[in-house]
Amino acid sequence: MVKHRESAKKYNKALDELGWSQVDAAKAMHVDARTSRRYALGERKVPWVTQDWLEMKVDQERAAKANIVEGS
Repeated sequence: MVKHRESAKKYNKALDELGWSQVDAAKAMHVDARTSRRYALGERKVPWVTQDWLEMKVDQERAAKANIVEGS
């Protein structure tokens, strides 16, 4: 049952932008792979601190890519 659809949508979007699997995300966050899967499926709400951290990682990735393009 999907209870936290919007939370899952944001979580999955961040993982896509980072090129991470659910397992990759679990390892990076030091949580069990089942927890990451529950976030992705909307079975569990992503804690705000986790979502903020993921968004920061996405911003860092975008900045790194922009620097590569500018430096080319």
